Amino acid sequence: MNVEPWGTTGPGASTPVVPAIQYLLRAHGHPVAIDGAYGPATAAAVTAVQTAAGVPSDGIVGPATWPHLVISTQSGSSGDAVRAVQQFGLVPSPGIPPLVVDGSYGPITAERVQFFQESWGLTHDGIAGRETWSFLSA
Repeated sequence: MNVEPWGTTGPGASTPVVPAIQYLLRAHGHPVAIDGAYGPATAAAVTAVQTAAGVPSDGIVGPATWPHLVISTQSGSSGDAVRAVQQFGLVPSPGIPPLVVDGSYGPITAERVQFFQESWGLTHDGIAGRETWSFLSA
């Protein structure tokens, strides 16, 4: 069994995981901008998710918050939770274009997720669930 390596991201960050957090917040009904900057609006929405989940409300997305933020997606899923996965690009090799962030979990997204899972020794079922998200967020 793999140890989940959840990453920690908070105010001031502008890493590739920030847009994913913003898409996930939107999927949970928080109208934040997808701008890649972890500013006050993103921190406030994270705090709201934390409060609702009963975890420490510090506005920082870490191991206690990620499981309450991620949404499992798979073939046929659509919306902002899918965009959260797609924005990572999941490029299997140089020269292959990144995923199109269109919110539709089709065969190319499933294939890229499976490749990512296989690369990290995860169950490669094409489902972006808790285990896969723990490695995406790291």
